[in-house]
Amino acid sequence: MKTYLSSRPVLRRGSFAPTSLNRRTPFAALERSFDFSIAGFCGPILFGVLFCVLAGAVRAATLVSTGGGPFTQFGGAGSVSGTLGLIGARSDGAGGSSYVFRNLDTATGTVTQSVKLSATSLVGADNFGIAVSLSGTMGLVGAEENDLGDSRHGSAYLFRNLNTASGTVTQNARLIASGLAAKYSFGNSVSLSGTIGLVGTFVVADPATAKGSAYIFRNLDTASGTITQNATLTSAGGVVADQFGRSVTVSGNLGLVGAPGRDGGRGSAYLFRNLNTITGTVTESATLTASDRSDSDRFGNDLSLSGNLGLVAAPSAESSRGSAYLFRNLDTATGTIVETAKLLASDGAANDRFGGFGSLTTGISISGNTGIVGARGDMIGANANQGSAYLFLHLDTATGVITEDVKLTASDGIEDRAFGTSVGIDGDRFVIGAPSSNSVPVGKAYSGSVSSMTTLDAGNASRNIDGISFMSRTDWIIGETTDANLVTLGLGDTADVTMATKAIFIGKNAGSDSNTLQIDGILHSAEVYIGSLAGNADNTLQLENTAA
Repeated sequence: MKTYLSSRPVLRRGSFAPTSLNRRTPFAALERSFDFSIAGFCGPILFGVLFCVLAGAVRAATLVSTGGGPFTQFGGAGSVSGTLGLIGARSDGAGGSSYVFRNLDTATGTVTQSVKLSATSLVGADNFGIAVSLSGTMGLVGAEENDLGDSRHGSAYLFRNLNTASGTVTQNARLIASGLAAKYSFGNSVSLSGTIGLVGTFVVADPATAKGSAYIFRNLDTASGTITQNATLTSAGGVVADQFGRSVTVSGNLGLVGAPGRDGGRGSAYLFRNLNTITGTVTESATLTASDRSDSDRFGNDLSLSGNLGLVAAPSAESSRGSAYLFRNLDTATGTIVETAKLLASDGAANDRFGGFGSLTTGISISGNTGIVGARGDMIGANANQGSAYLFLHLDTATGVITEDVKLTASDGIEDRAFGTSVGIDGDRFVIGAPSSNSVPVGKAYSGSVSSMTTLDAGNASRNIDGISFMSRTDWIIGETTDANLVTLGLGDTADVTMATKAIFIGKNAGSDSNTLQIDGILHSAEVYIGSLAGNADNTLQLENTAA
């Protein structure tokens, strides 16, 4: 590994014993030799610990539930909004549960829930928590098999004030669809944006007759009791087996509804506008499709909206390797449109399920210009179904076929962990669910931040990586133009920045001073630049005693 030092950089080191790992250049070689490939003043090598107290700290954590038994499917659904996280556990207890985690910006290590969500009249197999969505301090939870006198009619439950609730709480309102027959699994998919909720139903009990529909609910900030829809969404020309409503997403006044069974399983997605005013039964403003779709791709199995950008997954494409598709300018789209860009995993393989799996996952999410896609079936080493997730940046300008910027895995990943079954992202923060399967009975979820693994340039800010390891296909930058940024790679976590032409920069440009990368875990890198030849000072690579 080459380390480039300039303009008063500092390498701080604890009492680590050198170890060679994974046949890569051992990081401990930094103690023994340097390749000074650029001119500049090299600061002293110091032994000790660097203490940094910075504003704008954002931590990372592993999320678990207390009291939950094995095989609860904790992590099968997940959502994040601001510093709140909501994790579903559809098989937990009598009918399922969901769990709220607060203060994700400061949580670290392993944390338990702040609030447990339940609903009145739940019974076994209601699947409360099969789908969850957060917006601000409100949450929406689906219970697809909840019984209103008709077997598997389904319900969705609204919760408010999740920032202050405590203990175990029940719903503020119950959402149902008027005129819906039995066995329609209403609540299999849910989405919340502001005070608008969107709930899907596609008839799990009998996929052969699953034409499906979706329902709009407004004014959820004041709703109480049992309420019915303000509008019903359906597709023009929809037929049985379309599974319209398998997935839903809403952002502002735009909505997307997936129909992965359409056209022999090729799938489609449908765009709806003006959700704040529509009434009655309405059909789509535009139809989204993949330019290269084929039979059984299940395009539309999962999807996500942010502003006028949309991501749609086709997890069964290419022998279930999976793919995803980006659509822009959805605020003006009409007719039938195809993708702006196609997203793939650079190391994708058959049965990875990139983008989701069956009817029990929410494997794709977008916020702003950043997307995250789960691949719960990804084999890591010899571990089948350990799972992974992929971050995609700059989606506002992406075109053609693109691969991920960063691949994420659970640092405690083992076979059947199913990491990436659910994903959610809001701004810089993400959550990833790992409900486990087969031989791993207890599920988990993981929270983290995008900037900790890509570019942290907020100034006087710190980020922590804890419980997640990553492989970057882009530069890892701590302080591009600003001062006093700190990223800490946790004990047990691994960062890999070895792709050709990519490097780590600590204080990248002139005037970017006092930035720090602290390594408690394992770092693989081909090149590390500490400081800038153009002029900055006191940028630091800090190796703790546990670092490798």
